[in-house]
Amino acid sequence: MIPRPSVTLRWSGRLGNNMFQYASLFIIAKDNAHYPYITQPLDSDLSEAFNLSIPIRKKGAAVPVSLATLRTSEGLFLPLNKDYMYDHIELTGGIGSWKYMAKHKLEIIREFTFKAAIQRKVAEFFERTAARTDNMTYIGIHVRRGDWNWDYAAKHGIKPPDKAFFNAAMDYFSSKYRHTKFIVACQDIHWCKSKGINTQKYNVLFLPKSPPTEHLAILSACDHSIVSVGTFGWWSAYLAGGETVYYNFTGNPRFEKTFNRGDYYPPHWRAIGN
Repeated sequence: MIPRPSVTLRWSGRLGNNMFQYASLFIIAKDNAHYPYITQPLDSDLSEAFNLSIPIRKKGAAVPVSLATLRTSEGLFLPLNKDYMYDHIELTGGIGSWKYMAKHKLEIIREFTFKAAIQRKVAEFFERTAARTDNMTYIGIHVRRGDWNWDYAAKHGIKPPDKAFFNAAMDYFSSKYRHTKFIVACQDIHWCKSKGINTQKYNVLFLPKSPPTEHLAILSACDHSIVSVGTFGWWSAYLAGGETVYYNFTGNPRFEKTFNRGDYYPPHWRAIGN
């Protein structure tokens, strides 16, 4: 039987979204003395990448018949405690704000510590492929293309990041550090090479096609970060813990009412963009 009170979640989206959802479950349980559990099959990317502490209820296990569904908001910091008076809660969405995680940051980072097998692949990448040296500063870049570029951006009136943004962000780090190497993860390498990243001016290494968890692990092992858009890039920078430059986009009035940059991006991250 599930202890009372309890909280679970309903998975949606991909790796970055799932990480916000898991962090939401972890934080809400901690802050409100609820028992956290997962009943649906754990997202394969999360289970393959991290040793998570929240228990997974086996299929067919007794779960509460009545769940109070609570929709959390990504990109806005809203008061939470007043909503958690129910015996059993099911979360939908994720609380996408650094403010929720501030007092639990070390615990969240511990939850998202990569498994040993992935850490070995990251070490091998930097030793063999990236040729790690003591005087080199590595900057991870996540370039979100594909579905975000064509669907989400068009719907919300957002101009996707272009070469001007990446040049400005890379110039910032190149002027600050003498020896830099930019590690780029992108779904559309052709666009990056032809229209996004200046490979003639900067020391650039594009990651080969690999599972998203491996790309995330490599980016989070870099010294600093450049983030275009999306939750995957946000987590790569948050886990890296260095200096971050992000694309400061704007959307249509409807989008702007549901998204607060001060809530979503930590205050020490640097904004570049429109």
